[in-house]
Amino acid sequence: MTRKSFVLELGSGADLRGGDSTKAAVKAVKDAIYDGSLFVLEYVDSFDKVLVDVTIGVPDPDSVRVEEVLAALPVGKKTIHVIEGGMAVPYHVGEGEEQQYGKTDMVIIANAAVRVTLEL
Repeated sequence: MTRKSFVLELGSGADLRGGDSTKAAVKAVKDAIYDGSLFVLEYVDSFDKVLVDVTIGVPDPDSVRVEEVLAALPVGKKTIHVIEGGMAVPYHVGEGEEQQYGKTDMVIIANAAVRVTLEL
């Protein structure tokens, strides 16, 4: 069977204060697929022939709960690769002010690349 690439979409997402790479990754995937419309799916007799491969870049790849990220994809055989990337930025308040939120106050920014291929 031949594979044919049809879509490569990019997205980004952030978890603003929780330091949660998974939340940021889910938002990045949703951002990537939000505007997409796969008209070609009407010509596919089985969603098993739709292959969706996601690459996620986050600062701490081991912290990503991959099943939650894959659940954001509506159809297809899904695979995921989580690599080091994205950004982690401390959430700071002004100098001299009391920090209000605690140790997990990191802004985590994730990047996603979502590729859709079809088995023809």
